[in-house]
Amino acid sequence: VPILVLMNTAMFFQGFANPCYYVNYADLSPRYSAVLCGLGNGMCAVAGILGPMFVGWLVNGVDQDNHDELCKRWRIAFISAAGVWVLGALQYCVFGSAEVQEWNYSGEEEEVVQSDDEL
Repeated sequence: VPILVLMNTAMFFQGFANPCYYVNYADLSPRYSAVLCGLGNGMCAVAGILGPMFVGWLVNGVDQDNHDELCKRWRIAFISAAGVWVLGALQYCVFGSAEVQEWNYSGEEEEVVQSDDEL
């Protein structure tokens, strides 16, 4: 039960972080923010597939009655997940930016000119 409380608490606080990185897509490239969001969510989906596979590989074959070994394997799984989160945060702290990137501008910017009659 304590681990469920901790996991639910972590997911609750994750809800505060989501808007912070979703807005970063628009900060980096207003023109291509939808593409960036799709790529970012695609990479997260890959992690969502590989994570359970890793845990299955880790705990598979452990005797369910051997609580010490099972707890040790689950501890490795949770520490690995925390490590992925910390590495991602460190990567953003080092390389992250909120500046509009050069590739946002294709060099073919259309200038909308209105005549005096249209105003």
